[in-house]
Amino acid sequence: MFTNEMRREYQKEYQQRIKGETINEYGGRCEVCGFRVPICLEFHHKSGGGNIQRMAANGIERSWKRRYEFYRETRNTGEIVLLCRNCHALAEFDETYLAHMDINKFDYLLK
Repeated sequence: MFTNEMRREYQKEYQQRIKGETINEYGGRCEVCGFRVPICLEFHHKSGGGNIQRMAANGIERSWKRRYEFYRETRNTGEIVLLCRNCHALAEFDETYLAHMDINKFDYLLK
């Protein structure tokens, strides 16, 4: 029989696995600087309004499972990019940050 603590632990592990799989589908690294630590990677909506986009897609903004399904479904549109927390903060602060970055100049970090 599962206790509430066991359920929470299972849910946490399951959520981390789904997030990890989704991050891997996006290449597993920050698209700007190449940082590869999964716990520090986040999804960024280029046009902003991630909550609005998720609500329009599924009507359940708070469902983490559906959120990662949404990221997978929209992967090839180029609307969502994977960024580390630092690059994500800069992108949110200055919406032109991603437009001015030459992602290819950071290739040396990946070797």
